[in-house]
Amino acid sequence: MFFRSIDSCAGEFESKSNYIYSTIHANHHEIEPLDKKQGKIITLGSSAIKIGQGIEFDYASVHAVKSLKNLGYSTIMINNNPETISTDYNLADRLYLEPLFAENIKAIYDFENADGILIQFGGQTALNVANELELMRLKILGTDLNSIDTSEDRYKFSNFLDSLNIKRPNEIFCSVLDAKSKISINFPVIIRPSYVIGGSKMKVIYNQSELVEYLQNHDQNEMIFIDEFIDGIEFEIDLVSNGKGVFIPIIAEHIEPAGVHSGDSQVLYPAKNITKNQSEKIHQYADIIAKNLNILGLMNIQFIIKNDEIYIIEINVRSSRTIPIINKVCGINMVDLAIQAIFQGEFSTPQMKIKPAIKKPIFSNHKITQELISLDPEMRSTGEILQWI
Repeated sequence: MFFRSIDSCAGEFESKSNYIYSTIHANHHEIEPLDKKQGKIITLGSSAIKIGQGIEFDYASVHAVKSLKNLGYSTIMINNNPETISTDYNLADRLYLEPLFAENIKAIYDFENADGILIQFGGQTALNVANELELMRLKILGTDLNSIDTSEDRYKFSNFLDSLNIKRPNEIFCSVLDAKSKISINFPVIIRPSYVIGGSKMKVIYNQSELVEYLQNHDQNEMIFIDEFIDGIEFEIDLVSNGKGVFIPIIAEHIEPAGVHSGDSQVLYPAKNITKNQSEKIHQYADIIAKNLNILGLMNIQFIIKNDEIYIIEINVRSSRTIPIINKVCGINMVDLAIQAIFQGEFSTPQMKIKPAIKKPIFSNHKITQELISLDPEMRSTGEILQWI
C-alpha cells in the first residue's frame, strides 16, 4: 500500500494538497511522514453519516484535533466522509481519505510512526475497530479496550454493575431458541442483541404473540438479552473523567416515555423532575463507574428513575450525540476537557453559564409515515435542533 496526494488542480500544474489516499497501483510513496513535533496523534472520524451516528460525532472529532493542535501535537485525521468538517483541507496537519478498516488504519499508523490513536470521538464506528487495533498493537489513547468491552458486552456490563451493587433492569441472556421454548417471561420486556448501534434490532415486547413474531426473524442460535421494561423517567449525563475524578456539567431529562430511543426523544436541559437526593446519587454512581472502569476521557450514562429507585440502562465510553448540545447549553467545551484528561491527566473545571433548552429530533420527510407515530428503541431521527426556553 502506497500513499499519494490528491491533485487539486487536475494535473494542470503541480498542486500538492493535504488530501492523502492509498493505492496498490504504485511503487513509491508520494509523501513523507509528518514532522514529529511534540508527537503525532491519529484521530478517527465517524465514517459515513447514518441513523444513530451523525454529524455530532464529526463535531467531537473536529474539536479533538483542534485541542491536540493547541497542545502542540501533529494531527492526523482518518475519515472517509467528504461532506464533513473533519475532512476540510485545513483542519488536521494531514487528512487520509480512507475507510475505517483496521488494516488501512494500521498502514497509516506505521507509515507515520504515530504515537497513538484516538477512537472515542468518532462514535460507534470508530469504537468497533478497537479490538482489531489492539491485536495489531496500535496504541489506543484514553479508555482501554477492556473497559470498552465491559461497557458494550451486555453480559459483562450486567455483572460489572452487580459487583458495584448498582441497580439495573432485570435481564435474561439466552439464545433465540431458548427464548422460544424454555423461558417464562413477564411482559413488557425490551429485547436487544449484545452490541447495538442506533437501537438496531431493539424492540419493546408487550405479549407472547409479539415475542414469537420478533423471534421468527432471527437465527435460533443468536444470543439476545431480554430486559425488564421499566416505565419510569429517563435521564442521562455526559461526563469527563481523568481516572481519579469526574466532571458532570448537567443532568438531562427525556420528555418522551421510557422505551423511546434517546436520539428520538425530546430532551430537557437541565432536568426538572429530579430531587436533590436523586441528583447526588446519579453523581455518586457516575463517579464509581468511571473509577472502576478506568475511564479516561468522555462517557455517557443513561438512567431510569421509578418510585425513587435509580436504574442504569446503558453507558457509552465515548463521545455521544449530545456533546454538542452540552457545550452549547453550558457554554463549555467537553471535548477539550477530555483531551486534557487523556494527555495531561488533569482538566480545569470550567465556569458554566447554563441556558435552559429543549433538544428536539428531526425526521426525514420521506420517512414520516404511520410507523413513526409510535416511536420505539430503534432510532429513526436524522437530526436535531436546540430550542432555548
